[in-house]
Amino acid sequence: MKNIWLSRTLEAAVPEVNRNARPEKVFAHFRPFLEQNPITAVDVGTRGDLPGEWEPLVPVLRLVAIEPDPAEAARLRERFARRSFCSADVLPAAIGPPGGEVTLHVTREPGSSSFFEPNAEVAGRYGAPERFEVVERRRVGVRPLGEVLAERGIGEVDILKADVQGFELEVLRTLGAERWARLLLAEVEVEFVELYKGQPLFRHVDEHIGPQGFELFHLNRTFANYRGGRWMPYGRGQLVFGDAYYLRTRLEGLPAPGLGKLIFLAAFYGFSDYAYFLYRENEARLRELGEEQLAPFRSFFRPFDRARPRLGRLLSLGLRFVLDRLLFTYLAWRRWNGIKTDSDRSYPLR
Repeated sequence: MKNIWLSRTLEAAVPEVNRNARPEKVFAHFRPFLEQNPITAVDVGTRGDLPGEWEPLVPVLRLVAIEPDPAEAARLRERFARRSFCSADVLPAAIGPPGGEVTLHVTREPGSSSFFEPNAEVAGRYGAPERFEVVERRRVGVRPLGEVLAERGIGEVDILKADVQGFELEVLRTLGAERWARLLLAEVEVEFVELYKGQPLFRHVDEHIGPQGFELFHLNRTFANYRGGRWMPYGRGQLVFGDAYYLRTRLEGLPAPGLGKLIFLAAFYGFSDYAYFLYRENEARLRELGEEQLAPFRSFFRPFDRARPRLGRLLSLGLRFVLDRLLFTYLAWRRWNGIKTDSDRSYPLR
């Protein structure tokens, strides 16, 4: 637990996940439905651990983790074996065009390794060129994501997460049309500057995902200060990269269980307004689930139908507003808030 009283940075007061979304409570409410309709999630570039936002989902999660580093894949396999996943596969594979072979640029900071060559000139702007220093180059065979999934007998995918240091567009391109037609949520790391030479940027990723029936719901932005000026009081920094969250908005052909999971994921990630909209617009289709599976939806959205919030909720919102104003008044008085960079560590979860 961070000591927010002894620290002079707002970072210490910001939780690792957004508690306003209340993901644990949302999951607990929909768990009876999810136990009959598990979530299939594909994580391309799993290095480190399971994404924090997926932690509550573990009991109903069919995880497919794809990590090109064999040593890291073995470590992840051992770690995941100790947890109560619905199922968990860790595949030591690299995703790319069919029949392809690419050069992996291994950097001093392993998490910055990429199939694109690091752009030292751009990285140097932000004072961290050593992270992108190439210490080894090796040829790696790549395969399309759809082919890798088919080999494991994995058909429909509900969530796709891609974080592969600039190579995300190739992951998206190789998923395959049939899986795109059933995908519900895509979480993609995107860049706004060329940290790697010739890499696709956010605009290219967005142009590919939109026609698949998705819309951008949130962009978790990360800014970097020039020359790494962590304590520079006046620099807002430059938007460098972020996590883009896309939800399906084209529902044609989506079966009732898929629609139910889409509604759950929207609420789970903090987009309760969209979840409620989907529920109200598609009540007739949701009846195909049967009364038992439909019950969690009805009870979850019943409070949304109230014309006015309860008095206690109004008072709570008012108190939070006052506390927010006090906090930001204090930060304004200090003239600078001590954060390394501006960020969106609030919505949906990170």
